[in-house]
Amino acid sequence: MPGKIPRQLAPLMLTAIISTPLHAGERSTALEEVVVTAQKREESLQTTPVAVSVIDRRQIEMQQITGMSSISGAVPSLEGQPWGNTQNTWIAAIRGNGPIDAASATRDGAVGVYVDGIYLARPQALALEMTDLERIEVLRGPQGSLFGRNATAGAVNFIARKPVLGKFGLEQTIGVGNFDSRTITSRANIPMTDTVSIKLDYGLRKHDGWVKNTAPHENDFGDRNDKGGHIALRFQPTDDLDIGFVFDKSKASSTMLYYQVYEDHGDFFGNERDRDSKSRSPVVPLDPTVTHQEGYALTADWSLSPNLSAKAIVGCRELNEHTGGNYAGTLYYNGFISNVDTLQHQCSEELAFQGKEETLDWIVGLYNFGEGVHQNTQNRFSLDQFGILTGVPGTIIDPPTTTDLFTAEPVLPKFVKADSESQAVYGQLTYTPPTDSRLHLTLGGRYTKDKKSGSRFQSVYQEFDLNEHSTDGTFTVAYDLANEVSVYGKWASAYRAGGVNPGSVTLTPYDSEKVKSIELGLKSELLARRARVNVAAFRTFYDHMQIDVEDPLSITLTQTINAENTVRIEGMEFEGQFVPFEGFVVGLSYTYLHGFMPIQPNTLENNAPTQFQLTQTPRHAGAATFDYSFKPWSFGTLGAHLDITSTDRYAHIPQDTRMDAYILINASLSLSDIPLGADHGTLQATLWVKNLRDEEYVILAYPNPPADVIQQFGAPRTYGLNIIYRY
Repeated sequence: MPGKIPRQLAPLMLTAIISTPLHAGERSTALEEVVVTAQKREESLQTTPVAVSVIDRRQIEMQQITGMSSISGAVPSLEGQPWGNTQNTWIAAIRGNGPIDAASATRDGAVGVYVDGIYLARPQALALEMTDLERIEVLRGPQGSLFGRNATAGAVNFIARKPVLGKFGLEQTIGVGNFDSRTITSRANIPMTDTVSIKLDYGLRKHDGWVKNTAPHENDFGDRNDKGGHIALRFQPTDDLDIGFVFDKSKASSTMLYYQVYEDHGDFFGNERDRDSKSRSPVVPLDPTVTHQEGYALTADWSLSPNLSAKAIVGCRELNEHTGGNYAGTLYYNGFISNVDTLQHQCSEELAFQGKEETLDWIVGLYNFGEGVHQNTQNRFSLDQFGILTGVPGTIIDPPTTTDLFTAEPVLPKFVKADSESQAVYGQLTYTPPTDSRLHLTLGGRYTKDKKSGSRFQSVYQEFDLNEHSTDGTFTVAYDLANEVSVYGKWASAYRAGGVNPGSVTLTPYDSEKVKSIELGLKSELLARRARVNVAAFRTFYDHMQIDVEDPLSITLTQTINAENTVRIEGMEFEGQFVPFEGFVVGLSYTYLHGFMPIQPNTLENNAPTQFQLTQTPRHAGAATFDYSFKPWSFGTLGAHLDITSTDRYAHIPQDTRMDAYILINASLSLSDIPLGADHGTLQATLWVKNLRDEEYVILAYPNPPADVIQQFGAPRTYGLNIIYRY
């Protein structure tokens, strides 16, 4: 496969995390300060003793980032892959920890994902179309104290741009590309009064699939059609009070990515090692997965005094998803279709108080979360591969049948109901001794109480009722070696809630996952802010790590078990940003991960000792970004962008036998600030290309009973033109 990473060169592959903003018409001569909220208060990235990466607004635009699937690999230690049944559900992992059976109604992730502070409980919600992001913060390592449960690997916070008071603004983007790609983005900032502004955003993104379905009048594999809107209201009656209300609504529609047979031990299809552009046979039906979601959030920031402030966040979300798709004969050779209907509702409330004294910074807060999920599953079969039902091998069954072609028995639907409640109290304080202002001691803690209950009905009715609690903490020692150089040492713990896996045979509960981590870090700015270098080294210990194990005889049956032996993951992350000369900004980083998974008993194979693999844990990963802004001309400003991401081989599931390594190169060329006359705004034209070398790379693979290995490829080369009007 072209573009393979030679193992001896993998350490040289560096990952880009953030390039300093180069606003239109500006040429950087030094790095700008980056402000983050990783500790739930605004502070400089360089003074925050947390391994945190930021993707700023310009990089979001240049790399066309719209959500989780767009940033996988662009941030150190952050990897991602689609859930096997649909593109709409994305599985995220940080530092080698992420679930596989993430779409289950009762399964929680290891990466806490937030939109403006609102937790997204289901990975199906990651299909949310995010139309106007200010920045993305990625916190690496356990975040149990401030972000709570289900952040054992880290947290990701998508932060939208707020309405601007007193200023009218308009932005319109129209884009076209290959595979009939079309993009429309509309944004308007409308001041109503001096204290009230409204912001309206709308986005549409669609393209045809890159694997042609040879069945006439059917969808292709990889089709996508997403659209969504966002309304934000900001009210600032006084300088001390800022109130915001946000409502969003979106629809994501996509067909399954095409499965190919990497190893065909049964000699039914042959080995399909290279990326195909059309299906091996007609696939009927190929219905899309459609995800509807909407939500609202109300926030209030109140400055009670110069040294005391309060913040309240209240939000509710609803999600309704129907999965389509068709495994095209690769799964059990019978045109397997898994139709899953998921209906989810969640609400959360958080209240926090922050204080700042001469030697003490502190925050205390209360958190409440509730969720209800209904999930119904019906498996169907659309291909009589061996002629068992029709007598003619390869016959398409339309409409699909619910009768298993091999057993001749009907497959019963499965109905799952799950409710979850979580309450927490947390606090963190940082003490700077008056005798040494360079020393900073941080202590934090959180107490969480969880309750899960629900039922499953599939021929028999079963109930579950689980209660647990956890106390997690953090302790950090930071020291300023110089004005722009600091080091820190950190201990942190977190936990991931236990539950049951409705895909299992016995509905046996699994316990919560406990994690403890030790981290050493360096943060520095050098050469009059022309260089920024941050380094983190860590060692993480997982007790009762949750492992999703697929039944060796039936891949639709999945059991979540707890590792009996402690799992260890250690590594190092390097992040660097440099301005070699005026207008040129380089971002580099490199991640090294080394996981130790002891042999564990496999409950699906009579507790046989099994060597599971840590998923999404490449030994080496990285990329680089290069941004250059030319000197402005009278007709506009030319800017060039190049980003390279790479990853070493890694497992996609704990029992994986197919791994891949790859390098992806993306580039764009923009002409911005094209004047349209006085008071008429400006234009920007951007030519872009993704996967410049047309790399063939695998994004998901797993064994397929009884003897095969199947895989999905990532997108081929795509390119296009975006025209942006700004006023």
